[in-house]
Amino acid sequence: VLLNVKEGDYVLIEFGHNDASKDKVDRYTSVEDYKIYLKEQYIIPIEQRGGIPVLVTLCNRNDYNQLTGEFNVSFERYVVAMREVADETDTLLVDLNAKTVEEFTKLNKKYGIGITEEIIYNYADAGEFEGAYADGVADNTHLQEYGAKLVGGYVAEDISDLSDVLKQAYISTSKSGEK
Repeated sequence: VLLNVKEGDYVLIEFGHNDASKDKVDRYTSVEDYKIYLKEQYIIPIEQRGGIPVLVTLCNRNDYNQLTGEFNVSFERYVVAMREVADETDTLLVDLNAKTVEEFTKLNKKYGIGITEEIIYNYADAGEFEGAYADGVADNTHLQEYGAKLVGGYVAEDISDLSDVLKQAYISTSKSGEK
């Protein structure tokens, strides 16, 4: 990505699911290292190339209270760490975690607890598909097609909102002669 970043390119940065897996030594990253990597391996090099880094908190896992339908925050320490890095470095942030917690809780309350297994996350009964999912699947991290489109729409909405904020900031600084 860094070899192809051009001035003005937006680069979306979203990590956390695999970083938090202590039992997977090849993937695990401590929260402290996570913050350092976000800054030193992504934000700074992207900005040095004239790109615009945008941190995106991780999409929440399918983890909710079975009685109330309220979603629990997945990997909260990594979500908080990314928000902190955004504040510390003045980097744009799309808080996808907060959005998915809020919206998926609404879905559970409106359509019934467990609707997220049916329409959002990668769930299928045995025999429903051929190939890798022939025996069924219950995946609380990865999204099925509708879920991916929904979550992609959330990101697009927030990017659009950020774009409006950036335009207003540019207009304000242009009028004052600052850049």
